[in-house]
Amino acid sequence: ISVAVDSPDRTLRVVLQNVSPALQEIVIGYGVGKGVAPSFRFFATTADGREREGFEINSFTPIAGLVLPVTIRLDSGASHELRFGLKKIICIGKPWDITFDVLSRQRCSFHVSLEIDSKSAQWAALSHPWIGKANSAVVSLSE
Repeated sequence: ISVAVDSPDRTLRVVLQNVSPALQEIVIGYGVGKGVAPSFRFFATTADGREREGFEINSFTPIAGLVLPVTIRLDSGASHELRFGLKKIICIGKPWDITFDVLSRQRCSFHVSLEIDSKSAQWAALSHPWIGKANSAVVSLSE
C-alpha cells in the first residue's frame, strides 16, 4: 500500500498482485446501495504505538435488499489497484470519531489486511477462489 498525494483528496492506494501460477478470483467487498463496502480491514498506528481500526464509509450504508459480492479476477502475475480516500476511512471511538486523513497529519502509520474464508468464496460462487489472509507493509506519510 501507499498513500497517494497526487490530488487534493489524499488516498490510500492498495495493489493486489497474483503471485501464484493460476488464475485467482478475490472477493474485495459487497455491493451496497451507493457503492461497495470493502472486505479490507484498515489500521492506523499512532506515534505512541496504539492501533486503531478504521472503516470505509460505505461500511455504514444501510442495507435493504439484495447484497452481491464484488470480485476481481487476476491472471497469474496480474495486479489490480484500488484507492480509498483518507477522508472516507473513519475510526470510531471515544471521545470522537477521526478520519485517516487527520491521523495521517498526526504522523500515524497505516496497514491494510484482507482475509477471505471458504464461506465468503462459496457465497460469491467463484470458480477459482482465493482463500487466505494478506497483510500489507506498514506505510506512513511525512509532510
